[in-house]
Amino acid sequence: MDHRASTNSKWFLLEAGYRPNTVRRYKTAVASFLEWCCNGGLIAHSFEDLDDHLTNYFHYLFGRANGGGRQLATETYFGVVMLLPRADGQLRVSHRALERWRKFKPSVSYPPLTWVLTVAIAIQMARSGLYRFAIATLLGFDCLLRCGELLSLRRSDVADAGDSRLGAELRVMSVAIRRAKTGRNQSVTVLDEDVKALLRSLLASTPDSELLFPGGVKLYRLVFKMACHSLGLRDGYVPHSLRHGGATRLWMLGWSIEDIMVRGRWASTKSARHYVQEGRAVLMSLRRYDSLVNHASVLASRLQRAFALAQKH
Repeated sequence: MDHRASTNSKWFLLEAGYRPNTVRRYKTAVASFLEWCCNGGLIAHSFEDLDDHLTNYFHYLFGRANGGGRQLATETYFGVVMLLPRADGQLRVSHRALERWRKFKPSVSYPPLTWVLTVAIAIQMARSGLYRFAIATLLGFDCLLRCGELLSLRRSDVADAGDSRLGAELRVMSVAIRRAKTGRNQSVTVLDEDVKALLRSLLASTPDSELLFPGGVKLYRLVFKMACHSLGLRDGYVPHSLRHGGATRLWMLGWSIEDIMVRGRWASTKSARHYVQEGRAVLMSLRRYDSLVNHASVLASRLQRAFALAQKH
């Protein structure tokens, strides 16, 4: 079995069930693994050899990053299985190594944001002239959106109350998610009335085919980080903290785990339950930002007016 052949599969349908970004990540990870094999003069004549090489590679990644690098190892493993489906179920040792790695070095979840701190971040973006990203921040929290889902939304993906596509009798605002982590053609309703009103201001000025929040994930992450820094938030918040915080808030408000799972589009009740239960404990371990929270609470109570004023300063 030649390692180099696995990255040039002519059976393109094997990749059809994966998102394009996932395919790119998997292929990049596998290419790094193949380069490591070539540098070491390693050749796999069987799946057993491949399993041994993967296991050794995972230990190399672990040692190089002092326990880090598990994401790359995971993408390498599933990339190999994507490109060589016959390997599925035959890479037992490397799969076991990945599982033990996860238990030995558990992932650290991104800290959840509260609604009030989310408002503070959004207002800071609006003050900087980044009005669309500011609304995106509020929408991400309210609808438990992943960063990629949020930044890929177009005007046509939002149906306001009375939209004939859904039936004029429905009085909700819905957001269509064309490609989600757990499948295609999913949706979520906007709950917060202020978020609905702010989003309507964008809908009125955005053509159907245009992105609601243009700029891309990379720019949004940068803007988000800068807003947090300018507010003195030092707990490692990232855009995913919006989704984590929104789900945790619903749990603390008494929503059932099943309803949160549907709203957040989780495939597993177990993972959703762990997510929100952990979120409450993490919130209690974070720093207190009493002054900022007190100020942001006032803004949150008059959110639309706060946005209007933010645009003038």
